[in-house]
Amino acid sequence: MFLVDEIDELKALLTRSGSTLSSILRSAFTAEGLGFSYRTASSQHLGAGTYRLTLVANVQPARAGALLDDPHGGMLQRFMWFPSTDPRLTFDTPLMPTPLTLPPHSAWQYPRELKVPYIVKHLIKDTHLKSNRGEESPLNSHALFAREKFAFALAVLDGRDEMTEEDWRLAGVASRVSEHTREWVIQEWESATEAESVREGKKNGQKQFAANQERSHQERVLRNSRRQQIIEKIAACGHAGLTRDELLHKFHSRYRDMLGPLFDGMVEDGILVRNSQDERRYVMADEDES
Repeated sequence: MFLVDEIDELKALLTRSGSTLSSILRSAFTAEGLGFSYRTASSQHLGAGTYRLTLVANVQPARAGALLDDPHGGMLQRFMWFPSTDPRLTFDTPLMPTPLTLPPHSAWQYPRELKVPYIVKHLIKDTHLKSNRGEESPLNSHALFAREKFAFALAVLDGRDEMTEEDWRLAGVASRVSEHTREWVIQEWESATEAESVREGKKNGQKQFAANQERSHQERVLRNSRRQQIIEKIAACGHAGLTRDELLHKFHSRYRDMLGPLFDGMVEDGILVRNSQDERRYVMADEDES
């Protein structure tokens, strides 16, 4: 039995680069052989059908993505889901339960066929037929197998090594609770994921807005700086002034896309005027008046 106190721990292992844990857990559900194809002195292999693996995980609905992110992979279908709260609890301390009486070890000493009631066989065959017709929900693809395991576990906990119809009925109750809980967890997880996306979107929007504001501010500072440099360069030439091309070539080429429109705007605003003696050249407006 493996215990996972926090589902994030399992998620970290499942999403680790090169991790094969997800496929291993899916294989372990049906007791398939576990181990890599190569063998070393330190490697361990578990033969098919030689073990039983149980994994119990504490899952907060908002953090259930480790199991719900890959519904087609079949991980969540291999779990039975139960709420961690119980409205029947009271302040009174219950009596300590008596020790369990389990079947003797000799019951499992040799390989044997585990028989199930006829009603179980009939339902399994009928469900398998519906599944092959595409009439069953993919989320319930392993539901009967999980219920069968649960029913046999009830028998063992009751000190028996054979499943009864009552075990199967009680396992059906547990299966319905599991399905209801799973659907609730999915809804809660989807709501939490949507809320997180909204928060992330707002945060990104705020970052983008701030970035745009800063970009606009920097562009204004740069334009004002280049504007002042244009004034200084043309003023330095006095009455002779400069042609548009002469002015642009006094700046680095990476600024020319900005300087052309900036120069034209200064002409339109009357800050720069044509030289009265040579209209190709521009001077400061106050220079032309003098």
